Amino acid sequence: MPAYGQAIVLDPDDVLPELSTDGSGATIFYINGSQTYGLIEPSGDQRAYSSNAATKLMLSLVTLRLSDTGVIDLDTPVSDYLPEIIPTNPFAAPITVQHLLQETAGFASPPQSLKSKPQGRIVDQATLKKFAIIMRSPRQVSSHDPVGWAILVTLLEQIGGKPILQLITETAAIPLGLDENNIDISYQSLGGGGLPVTANMSLTSFAEIVRPIIRNRDNAGQPFLTRDIYASLVKPNDGFKLHPNGIAASNGITIKQKSGYRLIEGLNADCSNTLAFAAFPAQGVAFIIARSDASICATNLVHNSGLKLAKKYFPPQSYTEISEPPLARPSKLEGRYIIADKSPAGLAERLSIMQENWLTIGGYTGKELRLSVRGAAPHAYRETGPYEYQLAGQDSSFSHLHFSPYRLGGYLSVTESDGKATLYRRVDSLGRTAPLIYLLPWALLIIASAGAYAFKPSTKQWRNMGLFAVAGAGLVGAALYFEYHSWAAVLYEQNQPVLIVAWRAAINIGLMLLLALPMFVFSLARHKAIPTSGPALLVGPHLALVAASALAVFLTLVMWGVAGTFAPY
Repeated sequence: MPAYGQAIVLDPDDVLPELSTDGSGATIFYINGSQTYGLIEPSGDQRAYSSNAATKLMLSLVTLRLSDTGVIDLDTPVSDYLPEIIPTNPFAAPITVQHLLQETAGFASPPQSLKSKPQGRIVDQATLKKFAIIMRSPRQVSSHDPVGWAILVTLLEQIGGKPILQLITETAAIPLGLDENNIDISYQSLGGGGLPVTANMSLTSFAEIVRPIIRNRDNAGQPFLTRDIYASLVKPNDGFKLHPNGIAASNGITIKQKSGYRLIEGLNADCSNTLAFAAFPAQGVAFIIARSDASICATNLVHNSGLKLAKKYFPPQSYTEISEPPLARPSKLEGRYIIADKSPAGLAERLSIMQENWLTIGGYTGKELRLSVRGAAPHAYRETGPYEYQLAGQDSSFSHLHFSPYRLGGYLSVTESDGKATLYRRVDSLGRTAPLIYLLPWALLIIASAGAYAFKPSTKQWRNMGLFAVAGAGLVGAALYFEYHSWAAVLYEQNQPVLIVAWRAAINIGLMLLLALPMFVFSLARHKAIPTSGPALLVGPHLALVAASALAVFLTLVMWGVAGTFAPY
């Protein structure tokens, strides 16, 4: 039975002709209660379909079933299960199993420069530990998290004492009427944006994996999940929401409430998915699409088709949720925002994100604001609630803005007209990296030019200043080159973390030498040792420029999170 009572029965003669694929040739069908309509399996391999949405949902159902039987506790810190990968830290909020399921653990995104390669098993624990870099606090945001799913699979295999495919087969597939031949698992190394494990299945198998969302029954007619666990899955109360009226990240799924309908889709799904679904648990209906053309966005297509049919055949409903505490109107939302769907640990990728995809919020009056994408003409948005704004006109694809109450709007979810949501975070002036990237080499050259004073025979102080300048600029420049170009390859491909420790130590030693330069200049000025006339008149301005460059390099590396770092990951 569905979550909210009797399912609405749709007449396939009415619905099937209206299932639109926009002429893309994709396969679209729907499930209604215990029945499936419009499904035609293509010829060939019956396990030819795979997607992140299907894999996340399947792993989540396995975890929830194990939680039902007491094998695993969703609120237990992962460090209790896998201390070798995530050591206990009494000074930080613990990462729980629930965080892994909702993609809110806060792990760094695997480097895009690493190419995912086929493997025979899940990533080993020693390698996984190097990827488990924590970039955010738990439950700060929800974003696609390959590292979190790799940790979850490792945890499930360790607790269950079986390979993940066997756990999937015994815990989810067979109870849903499938067998060991209906689903297969492929493994990949961490790299890019792909998941480390991918479930491969037929369309029939995917339909049965989605069905528990709209009908909490197994193949024998018994509850697939206990009532409480099922309610926590399909209702947004226990999920993570950036904003009380925003999208909720639940266990392996996303819950949206739109136009009087509660819609469930894949968790943080994007257009790379070959399989996508849009489920309406209150009505007991789910629409499923399988694309055949990589140019088609299955996620957007099934969202739009499902919502269109819902508006025609389902009466809108009002939902009673747990009341949220009232939100005060924010005092500051203006600033520069950069994309936050990924949170890479590598310097090169972090700087690239800051330059490539950004927007600015301005003109904030409390009741309205203006949004500009990469410096383009701004668009007006009007307040519909605290931290919530809607497009005032029709001249932008960004229809809704939801600011997070966390850090007074430190994060922003931008929802497009097709339902796609993109996450941004406010960085203000710290996000203006382009001038710094171009000026930093010149600053190091200016500092190195002070090396000429090492050959000044008059005093030891002048000579030391010159040596400090050359050594500091050389160490920082060379180490930054390796940090920018080689960090990911050295750590994950060459497995030489000691080299990273060495060049990060060189950066910090170099910075200490550079910070000594302003003190040298101040000391020389105080003792009136800087020439003020004659051919050496330019020495004073040059030394001031050297001191300013040294401070600029130090502050830049502090902003970039490089200064003071020694550990390789």
